[in-house]
Amino acid sequence: MSEFDFDHIMSEIPSNEATGVSLASAEEIMAELEEYMSTSKWKAVSKTLLADGDIAYDANFSINGRAMRSTVIIEATSQAIRIVVTLPAKCMPEYGLIMAEYVTNFNYTKRFGTLQHDTRDGNIEYTYAYSYAEGFKVKTFDVYFNSCLFTAADACQEVDRLCVGRLSRRQLAELNEKLNRLVNALKE
Repeated sequence: MSEFDFDHIMSEIPSNEATGVSLASAEEIMAELEEYMSTSKWKAVSKTLLADGDIAYDANFSINGRAMRSTVIIEATSQAIRIVVTLPAKCMPEYGLIMAEYVTNFNYTKRFGTLQHDTRDGNIEYTYAYSYAEGFKVKTFDVYFNSCLFTAADACQEVDRLCVGRLSRRQLAELNEKLNRLVNALKE
């Protein structure tokens, strides 16, 4: 098989009946997630049915004085919960290369989840996904969700600066050196 064939791979996984494992349905996860939200600090949550049948829950949070939007998506087909925390800054297109290097270096130190820069709209997001196949576990979700919020908050100060090109003298000198090397390499 030369190309990635998701349907073939999924057909190789034993069914629920064959394994004896009861896999959770998206509806069960949705009900448990909504119960969790109603008993915790989630306020003004909006729920959206996405085109592919997934469900998205959006809420705003303030961490260390910074407003961030969080989206929790229940992905029915892949049986996953995806947590997306959008930082309150947008990267201007002319600073995209600077942001790309920062995102790469930031992600080296992360075991789970990734900081992402969407070059189409400039959004900066921290994303993590995990399987809910064996059910919704409140403690697990709470740990992952809070980890995403606080990891995104940790990145905010540097992201805010880089999104608008505010570099230190040292950073500017390093960038000029890298750009000179790139231009020279492209000339060859």
